[in-house]
Amino acid sequence: MKSFSLGKVALFLGAFLSVGAHARTSGIDLVQVIKQTALKDGVHVIPQTSKIRVWPICNGKLNANPIKSKWEAAKVECWDKEGLAWHAVIRTKIVGRIPSLQQSLTNHSDHFLNDEPQIEKPQVRSQYEMLLKELKNKRAKKKKRTTPKNSRVQKSIKVVKFRIPMKANTVIRETDLYLDTVSRINGQLSFADKKDVIGRKTRSHVAANLMVAPRHLHTRWDIYKGDGVTIFKTVGPIRISSTGTALSHAQIGGRIAVKNKVSGRVLTGVLEKTKKVRIFSKQTF
Repeated sequence: MKSFSLGKVALFLGAFLSVGAHARTSGIDLVQVIKQTALKDGVHVIPQTSKIRVWPICNGKLNANPIKSKWEAAKVECWDKEGLAWHAVIRTKIVGRIPSLQQSLTNHSDHFLNDEPQIEKPQVRSQYEMLLKELKNKRAKKKKRTTPKNSRVQKSIKVVKFRIPMKANTVIRETDLYLDTVSRINGQLSFADKKDVIGRKTRSHVAANLMVAPRHLHTRWDIYKGDGVTIFKTVGPIRISSTGTALSHAQIGGRIAVKNKVSGRVLTGVLEKTKKVRIFSKQTF
C-alpha cells in the first residue's frame, strides 16, 4: 500500500485548486465590468460582491446592464458563440453621479469593454480618478453654499440688562433697563426689546448689569387674581352676563375661577379677550 507525505498532498491540492481557479471567472472580472459600464452613464458604483468569489468560466464576452434602468443592482451576462451562457444579478451601492462626465465617458465607451480587459486597466483607473476628483469638487462646492454668508459677520447682538439692583416682586420700569451688546452665544435666552420686559415683575433679587432672562421674571398673565372681569353664559339664543372678580391668574384660552359679584357664587370658565370669561355650562349663574 502506497503512502503519501503531507507535503505531497498539499502540493497536489494546491495544483488542483489553482487549475480550478483559472478555469472559472473571478469576482474581480464582474466588479470591473459593472464599474466600467456604470461609469459610462456617469454613475460611480461599488458592486456588493466578494472579489474572491468565482463564477462559471466565460468563453465569450461579459456584459453588464442596470436592473430597471437603475444602478441599485446590475445584471452581468456571459455571451459566447452559442448565445447566453449564464447570468448573475449583483447588488450595487451608488457612490455618486456626475452627469457632466457622461458625454466624455460615452466617447470612450469602445475602450472600456473588449476581449482583453487587462490591457485597458490603466485607462479605466484614470477615468475613475477623474470621477472621484469631480465628486470631491462637487461636495466641496455644496458644503460651501450651505454655509450662511452672514455667519461670521453677525457675531454680536443687542440684549436688555438691569440698570440697578431690584428686589423680588418688583414691577420693572423703563428706567430700570438699558441695552448692551454681547456675543451671540452669550446672548441666548435673553430679551432684545425693552417692551418685552417693562411692566413685568421680578421673581427674585437681581443684580445690576445682569442680562434679563426669562428665569428672572414671573410668568406674564393676561389677567391677575383680583382683577375685574365680565362673565357670561349662553343658553341657546339667550346670553346672560354679569360682573365678577378673578380668583386666580390666567392667560387667554386658559381655565380660570371667578366670583360673581351679584350672586356671590364661584364659577369656572375660559378667559377670552377683553377680560371676558365664558362660564362652563351646567353651572348656576
